[in-house]
Formats: sequence, C-alpha cells, structure tokens
Amino acid sequence: MTPDAVLHRYIEIAAWQPVQPDALAAFVCSDASLLARWCQLLAVPADAERLKVAMIALDAHSLSALAQLQAWTLSPAADTAPMSIERWQDELRLACLAEALAEYVDVAEPTDARVKTLLASAGVQLPLDPLLNDLSRYRGSDLELLEDAQILIRVFAVIERLAHEGETAAEAAAQSLLGIPTDDFADLVDRSANHALAIMSDLGLMDDLGADWRAKLRLEQQLLALGRFFSEWDGDSDPQACMTAHDFVARALLEERSMLLIVDDEQLCPVRTDDLAELKIDIASATSSIARLAKRGEPAEVATSERMSIADRQILDRLGSEDVRIYPMQRSGVLVGALLIGRDDDESHDEFVSAYAAMLSSRLPAPLAVADEANVEVDALHAYRDAESARLRELVHEANNPLSVVRNYLHILEMRLSREPEALAQVQLISEEIQRAAAIVAKAKDLTDPLTLAAQEDDTGDIEALLGPVDVAEVARRVAALQRHDAEQRDVVVALDLPRGPVFAHSDADMLTQILLNLLRNAIEAMADGGNASLSATGGVYRSGVQGVEVTVSDDASGLPAQVLDNLFQPKQSDKGGSHQGLGLHIVHRLVAELEGQIDVRTSDRGTSFTIFLPAATKVASS
Repeated sequence: MTPDAVLHRYIEIAAWQPVQPDALAAFVCSDASLLARWCQLLAVPADAERLKVAMIALDAHSLSALAQLQAWTLSPAADTAPMSIERWQDELRLACLAEALAEYVDVAEPTDARVKTLLASAGVQLPLDPLLNDLSRYRGSDLELLEDAQILIRVFAVIERLAHEGETAAEAAAQSLLGIPTDDFADLVDRSANHALAIMSDLGLMDDLGADWRAKLRLEQQLLALGRFFSEWDGDSDPQACMTAHDFVARALLEERSMLLIVDDEQLCPVRTDDLAELKIDIASATSSIARLAKRGEPAEVATSERMSIADRQILDRLGSEDVRIYPMQRSGVLVGALLIGRDDDESHDEFVSAYAAMLSSRLPAPLAVADEANVEVDALHAYRDAESARLRELVHEANNPLSVVRNYLHILEMRLSREPEALAQVQLISEEIQRAAAIVAKAKDLTDPLTLAAQEDDTGDIEALLGPVDVAEVARRVAALQRHDAEQRDVVVALDLPRGPVFAHSDADMLTQILLNLLRNAIEAMADGGNASLSATGGVYRSGVQGVEVTVSDDASGLPAQVLDNLFQPKQSDKGGSHQGLGLHIVHRLVAELEGQIDVRTSDRGTSFTIFLPAATKVASS
C-alpha cells in the first residue's frame, strides 16, 4: 500500500506536461505498489532500466494518461488506514541495503536487487520475472540450504532476517551466505539508511510529512477534473466562455455563495451581478477593505463593520454573509481579480477554494499593459520580486532537505540510544531544535510584497492566535541546556535562578526560545576570558497595572559602550566576525514587541542585564 504523501508526490509528477520518463521511472522504483502495477502494465520484469526504456517508448499523451490512471487506481478508500511514511521508509531502507549488499559482492546490476527486494518484501510476483518469484518462494529457508543459491536469493535472505529477526541474525547470515564481515555489514546498514534518505530527498518526499495527505489527494483529484473542464477555455481569447465555465463551478462546488470580481481599467468589477453592474471599486481605494486585501495577495477575512465602505457592504449583502473570505488572483504578480465566498470553517474547503482561485486566475483576461515609463518600472519591480520570491522558495526547499536528513538520522540515534537516558535526552533536544529551525526557515516561503508585509505588521490578530500559556521557567532551562556546551568551551558558568514550579506567561514557546537563545549567546560571547552568566525568571510582577513575568539574562563582562547603546536594537554590521550578522538584538526587540512584552537593559563596567517582561497567562490549560 502506498502512503498518501508518496501518492500525492507521484500525482504531481504524473501531472507534468510533458511527463518526464526518467523522473517517473525513478519515482516508481521507490514504491512497491506503483512498481508492481507499472511492470504488469508494460509487461517487463522488475528491472529499473527496462522499465524506463518501456516508458520512453510510449508517446507523451499515453504516458501521461497511464500515469494519472495508475494514481487514481491506487487512491485509498476513505475508510482505509494509510501506510505510515515511517514504515514505507523502512521498506525502502531495506531495499537500499539489498542494493548495497549486491554491490559489495560485485553483482553486475545491483539496482535490480533493490527493485526486486521492494516487490518480494510486499509479496508481489510477476509472470515475466522468475527470479523475483523465487525470492518469495524460498523466503524463510534455512541458511545451509541457501549456500549455493543465486546471489540475489542469498541477499534477500539477509534482508528478511534483518526485518524479522534483528541485526544480529542478519550479520550472521551476511557472513555465512555472502562472506561479509560484521564491521562491514554494520557500515552497509548505515550507508543504506543514508541512501534511502537521499532517494526521498531527490524525489521531493522530505517536506511536510505531517500534513493531511488524504485531504490533499482529494483536492488534487478535484483540481485535475477542473483543469480538464477549463482546458478548452482561454480567458484572453474568449472571456465570456471562461465566465460561463466558472458559473457552473460556482453552482456545483461553491454553493452559490460566491462572487467573482475582475480587474478592468484599475478597478475591481463584479461579474454577472446585474444589480451591481455599475459598481466599480478602485484598486487604489483608501476606504475599501476588499481592494486593500486584494492587493495584499493572500486569502483573508472581510467582516462587516460600521466603518466599512458602502460598496463593500453591498457586495457582502449580495453574498448573504457578514463574514466573507477573499481570495486574490494574480497573473505574473499582477492583480487580475478576486474571488469572494461566504466564510466556511472547513479548512479543506478553504484549501480547495485557494487552489481553484489560483487556477482560475490563469484563465482570466490579462489586464491591458500601459506603456508609460512608470508602468515599465512597476513591471520590472514585479519581475524582480517574482524572481527573488522564486529564488527564496528554492533556497527554503534546499535548506529543508539537509534539515530533514539530520532529523531522520537523529531519529535513528534515538532508537539506538534508548538505554542511555542522558544521551537520549540530548539527542531529543537537538531534534526539537532542528524542527524549530525548519519552522523558521519555512516562514520564509510566506514572504510576499511590501504591502502584505506592512499589513501584517499592523495586524496583531494573526500573532494573537499563536499565543497561549508558556512555562517561562521550562523554556529557560531548555535554553541553558542548549548553550551548555558553548559556555563550557568559553569557560563561562551559567547559573539558573528559577522557581521550582511553572511560571506561565501569555507567549509563544518558539519565539521566547529564540529571544533567550540570542540573549544568552550574546552574554556568553561577551566574556572572552570566561566569567559568569545567569538566567532567572520571576512571576507575580506588575508593570503599569499589568500582571506579568520577568525573565532576566545577565553577564559580568565589561558592559556595553555608549555608541552601542545609542542604536542597541537596530540592525548593524557585527564586529564579531565569522557568521555573525549583527541582527540578534534587532530580532529580540521585534519578537518581544510581537509578544506584547517589554525589554529593558542595564549595563555598567560590572556587566549587563537584559530583562524581558511578558504578560501573565490569564488562563492556563489543563496541560
């Protein structure tokens, strides 16, 4: 059975136009179910090269149609439990080990060992592959009966013992059947784990493994169907036909609670709404929330208020809702319209509407270009922004790959260190920090244009949804543990002055961790010849009538000079050298502000203290 995450990625590859046979074959050879179906379909044995040659022999249309057909043939039923990605990865790792063993004993085509092991482990048999069938037929045979068997049968016997009897039994089988020493076998096991991770990374399977892939599969199926429905309509050449197609979709899938606005002469105009035929909203309007949010380029909520423009209220009235969600639509970074729909709390429905709006935007008529110098500059700015956005997303994707590899290796270490509690705790701490780093990197994908960023900075509602009760003392202990090694290397003693019980602030654990890490790291680095740093937390503190929590990071260095204090929280060029960017305190100041806290600094020739005040948690969850 193919995990939902793997099937979703396969569907993406199958939907490429044209489908790339090399990429498709490489992906298929990582999954037993896909591999079995394609081998049966193309009447080839379990041989990666012959499978690829057979795919290349197909015309582009047939390959695309067959690839998508196989995807939906494998689509899981709603009530079936999908295979976990962890189990799928274990099967791939065992197959990679079979390839490594075959290569070690000089098999001519070691990749065949991986492909056949994938299928044999799943119990698959192929009429045109008698050797594959023998792997299944003779599995579980005694070692002495396998001494003269074909090499791949012996390799598979080792894999079976590793899967069902453990590493010790597999080591004995590898030495007996293949002449592989114990130390070499252990090295091959580690290399195969690395190989499996590399394959997953190359195939794009390391991102968002915790997502709801079953819902994504349903969405993918809907969008493919809609793509075929719209394939005959081109908004630039036949806008009315495109609008007619959208009308059908709106009635069928959007429950008739939608309204489409398109851009015409720098104005947003309702489509097919006769009683609003004369209504036009300037994109540059200072009063229209719809225009402002459309320019931001991200889905957002529009709620009725007394200060809302009359044009906006008319539109919300026609939709029969006081809460409407707007989905801006762009082509090449230029606003071409917006889809408005009555608010729905179903997140999967929201994801569908977002995807549909993106698809529809490519069909809407492109705005007429104005060939004056100002618009040329705007187009150049849009092009530059789009290029930089694409480059940033590519960097984020590439950064996520090594982070995912490290996270998976840490998972392997956790299993191996299960009997060493202290070492296990340290590995788990590292793993959690890797996840936090990945989350920070992932935020870069959300960067949009300056208008969006400015609006987000003015909107405290988004950050408020992330805040909740956070045990400041626990976060402080965690930060001290993370900096312990660095402090020891610099001969710095970090003292903790924390209450025994929890001290809850209304905050965000990841953001607070980032704040304290920056401050404690600065304190440690300030003491080049060693010294003392401290981390303390106090509850029940009142500032301006607000109850809160104070957390303080101190050092006994020589203090901050006046020229540094004058621009303490501004970005600057660091004089520390190396990878330092001079952004640490600027980030701290911004994060504290986002948490609705305050930051104070006291410094003298006897040291420096930074104190963070955070509002106390008004309600503490049962956890």
